[in-house]
Amino acid sequence: MCRGGKKILSRFAFNLLGRQFGRLTVIEERPSVDGVKFWLCRCTCGKTKLVRAGSLLHQGTQSCGCLQFEARANNYASGYKKKTHPCGPRITTLDLEVLRLLITSGSKGLKIAEIVANSPLRLTRSYLYRVLKKCETLGLVTSINSRYCITEKGIAKYKIESNV
Repeated sequence: MCRGGKKILSRFAFNLLGRQFGRLTVIEERPSVDGVKFWLCRCTCGKTKLVRAGSLLHQGTQSCGCLQFEARANNYASGYKKKTHPCGPRITTLDLEVLRLLITSGSKGLKIAEIVANSPLRLTRSYLYRVLKKCETLGLVTSINSRYCITEKGIAKYKIESNV
């Protein structure tokens, strides 16, 4: 058979009744919708779910959703947290550029608008604000009356990271 010039393979001609895919057991065949075969499956938890044949055969669907729920619950119970770098937040090239501008400003410090104006890179105010807040939490920068000044720790970090 052809539809739109494409050959339709009879890949779903075989019977999946009674077969198990992960936690799902196929219990009933359902009519095809736009050439896509569906099967009604029962999960080991007791719920039923309508699943595409391709999702069953290619191991896309393994349960009614209970497997994912259990995995999340186990991760939460084990204290799973998003992985972060062991050294803390990484210093990027743009962070180093901001630190360089603050070093050249001296002790008077710079406002965000002055940093944007003096930077050879195209920095947006919102990105620069996030960079400065990150540097502030790391202790590399302090803010006094909305003027940002670099700390001794910031100067040392700049020298280490930029190989100066």
